[in-house]
Amino acid sequence: MIPAQFDLSTDLGVSGQFNHPDFLAAIAKVEAAANNAGIPLGNVGLAKPQADALFAKGYRIIAGFDILWLKAMAAETQSWTKQT
Repeated sequence: MIPAQFDLSTDLGVSGQFNHPDFLAAIAKVEAAANNAGIPLGNVGLAKPQADALFAKGYRIIAGFDILWLKAMAAETQSWTKQT
């Protein structure tokens, strides 16, 4: 399984910067170690292209949502019922 992205990025001093070179290098290191050890990788894929890219890197467990996405969708849905 891959480390929690926010936790890892925060530990690296680049909180929430998932395209930062330090974050990407750390993820690549974890991916290589897991693949070399035969440990299944898992992550979140919110769209098919994202899931396809993860599968290509050796990921085998793909979830269709994460808590932040779920929170955003709940807020959006709630906004549909607000009276103006």
